[in-house]
Amino acid sequence: MLQMKLNDRKCRIGNGFTLIELLVVIAIIAILAAMLLPALARAKEKAKQAQCMSNLKQVGIAATMFALDNNDRYPAASIDSGWGRPNPIYLNADIIAMASDIGFKTNATASGVASGPNVWTCPNRPALPNYSSSWALGYQYYGGITKWYPNGVETEGRSPIKTSTSKSTQMLAADLVINFGTSWSEPTVAESSGWTQLPAHKGNGGKPSGGNEVFADGSVRWVKARDMYNFYTPFTNRKFYFFQEDLPPNLNLASVPKGPQ
Repeated sequence: MLQMKLNDRKCRIGNGFTLIELLVVIAIIAILAAMLLPALARAKEKAKQAQCMSNLKQVGIAATMFALDNNDRYPAASIDSGWGRPNPIYLNADIIAMASDIGFKTNATASGVASGPNVWTCPNRPALPNYSSSWALGYQYYGGITKWYPNGVETEGRSPIKTSTSKSTQMLAADLVINFGTSWSEPTVAESSGWTQLPAHKGNGGKPSGGNEVFADGSVRWVKARDMYNFYTPFTNRKFYFFQEDLPPNLNLASVPKGPQ
């Protein structure tokens, strides 16, 4: 009897696993995958955040180097002809050649999509805006902006204008955190518009979890979305959110919408 059982065991091992054993193994693998995949996704996002932070650091350096040869003035965000106000993703097209001269070259694009790694936008949203009359960024940029529009109301701005007068806590450029009126994304527009692949850093429910910001002193840090405010709404359904400590003296912060909590 014992010999028969041993022979049956050898036969079963030689012929492979039983169906129940295979199902148990598959279940264990599925459980492990369910545990590991979220951790891997978080690790990947942390790596993208670090690359994004590095990109913004270089954008800040480029803007400061430009200012040194421009009477201390940062390159200014350009006026949007449809808004009549500065658009934070626009820069004057003449800056392309100047930036290239100091080593900050833009990458080639096809239909507005970057063909390779690009410091001018977050790695989570490689599509660059494609405009014929201006040079656009994948970030929001506030150099030279003298007026803010918190919740759409014009007020004195507190953005960097000159390196010699700007405060270290003034935000120069940041991840594009924007609300389109009812949504934090705009899926119906062309990829080259500059309003796609948003939010760059997604949280629960597709809302932004936060964003990186570079300040006038060159420091870069991550800011949670709940600490941001709608300080700039230059046009209907274009509500820009960011964080800054130095605020206009007449600004009633309680009246300004906050980022998603």
